[in-house]
Amino acid sequence: MGHGMKLYYTVVETAMGWLLLIGREGTLVEVWPPRPTSRAARGGVPPAAVESADGFGDLPERLRLYFEGKPVDFSNVEVSFDGLGQFEERVLRQTMKVPYGKLMSYGALAAAAGSPGAARAAGNAMRRNPAPIVVPCHRVIHADGSIGGYSGGLDLKRRLLALEGIVL
Repeated sequence: MGHGMKLYYTVVETAMGWLLLIGREGTLVEVWPPRPTSRAARGGVPPAAVESADGFGDLPERLRLYFEGKPVDFSNVEVSFDGLGQFEERVLRQTMKVPYGKLMSYGALAAAAGSPGAARAAGNAMRRNPAPIVVPCHRVIHADGSIGGYSGGLDLKRRLLALEGIVL
């Protein structure tokens, strides 16, 4: 994660809990899903990281607005996909294009990323998503309309979708 560049972090209080954001040189490296307390969120801070909200621009405020139920577009956030394979990065970049309040199936996502028939692999790529919410993998479901999985847990996935007006 370091690559010789300084890591920084900030903790953001939202209507659903505290998020940990980790960044490096203007790039979002990680988002930890909401935790119940600031202290719990800080549990994921890498040892060498320095606390600083400056490198995140308006992202903390945009995340607060998102959790208040406002439509927010994160597609212009620079996210680091270091350590992921080319397919995983393509899938996650395509996931960033799924609009607020819309769903896409794992199969459609794989096809949009240039790999038709790779629905299961697209689902596996979702598990490696370093920046949930900003890379909205919660908007990706099974072709039959069932919810699929979510690294933050299915309850959180349902709550995020409900925030966007989608009930599964």
